[in-house]
Amino acid sequence: MLAWCSQGTGSAAWEAAIANLTEVGDTHLIFVNGYFGERALDMHSRYGANVMHIRKPYGTVFTLDEIRAGLEEHKPKLMWICHAETSTGTKQPMNGIGDLCRERDCLLLLDTVTSICGAPVYLDEWKVDAAYAGTQKCMGCPPGVAPLTLGDRALAKLASRKSPVPNWYLDMTMIRKYIQSSEGAPRVYHHTAPISMIYAMRAALQLVAEEGLEKAWARHQANADYLVAELKKLGLEVMVKDEDIRLPSLTTVMIPQGVDGKAVVVYMREKF
Repeated sequence: MLAWCSQGTGSAAWEAAIANLTEVGDTHLIFVNGYFGERALDMHSRYGANVMHIRKPYGTVFTLDEIRAGLEEHKPKLMWICHAETSTGTKQPMNGIGDLCRERDCLLLLDTVTSICGAPVYLDEWKVDAAYAGTQKCMGCPPGVAPLTLGDRALAKLASRKSPVPNWYLDMTMIRKYIQSSEGAPRVYHHTAPISMIYAMRAALQLVAEEGLEKAWARHQANADYLVAELKKLGLEVMVKDEDIRLPSLTTVMIPQGVDGKAVVVYMREKF
């Protein structure tokens, strides 16, 4: 397993994962149920992947049967799915997905940008091969670095590449030599690390550790439940009706009929 903080936001860690785990012609299967699924189609195709997708309405999640059918039909080398879809506030159930991928020799890449530290994330238990996150949401740190983890199967894919990683700056074969020393192989310089942001992330994680991860999850859930209850008192509806798939870290609210949504955004920006 390899863990690293990429310089940039969660999108940089995402791009690092794509760049290192993709070779031209690889089939990738993208599960689209929000804006970031749409972005995935663009990002993965730019690295030469043969991008296929399964699409569902925004505000819904994928069932295990739908994922199984997609894997059987398209036989991808990598599948991408979003655990916490920021654009809609859905939380994708993950149990069983990793097993489906391993049965078909497919890597599982997971977006946890809006769930890390705010909702339960069990990468080992879910058998996730690669995942990335952001620091500026539930971690409570300014944006600027983004955690990325590659499991053993992802590292095996990286080691067996037939072509160089097409992004020099995010090439984990080089970065690994920079952040890890091994017997008889000293560290090799690669780039200038954002020291101040690394210290900021360390301080943020220290606060999470002091509170306790489970308590942080519970706090986000309690605050989300309170917010939804108060919104309902105002006569407002949330987009994700099913509590089991509603993110505790982000709540999407439906604009009532007859109300100009853009005007609401402008008002909130100017007044709050």
